[in-house]
Amino acid sequence: FTNNQILKIEFDSGKGTLHLFVDGAQQPIYISGINEKVRFVIYMCTSGSTCTLRSLKKLLTPTVGHLPNEKALQW
Repeated sequence: FTNNQILKIEFDSGKGTLHLFVDGAQQPIYISGINEKVRFVIYMCTSGSTCTLRSLKKLLTPTVGHLPNEKALQW
């Protein structure tokens, strides 16, 4: 990732899927088969790096769409 990018992670506990968005664009690789509790961890490897969590909320409806080149990675 580069400086000032906006990352969004959307976890659907009903479907057991986790999707990543970079600067508003849904990424084609997603994780499926997640059937346990999820904890999010942020790892920074460069000294002086920062991360701002702008929101953590429960969505009423998913924002994920289907992409023609999407691929699921089984958890």
